[in-house]
Amino acid sequence: MPVADPALRRERIVPLGEVASPFAMPAECRFHPRCPFVMPRCWEEPAAAREVGAGHLAACHLLE
Repeated sequence: MPVADPALRRERIVPLGEVASPFAMPAECRFHPRCPFVMPRCWEEPAAAREVGAGHLAACHLLE
């Protein structure tokens, strides 16, 4: 999230790996090509979306 105060700087995090093509999304987890926590299950099935905060959803097998 951007911060309105230019004096506050955050370290920029650049994900590694390839971004999935929007024209050929994988049937399994869409982030497995670039996720540092990928596990065999991520290549086999998509994770269900779960609420992790007020109005915020995340889909990851690590949340189970």
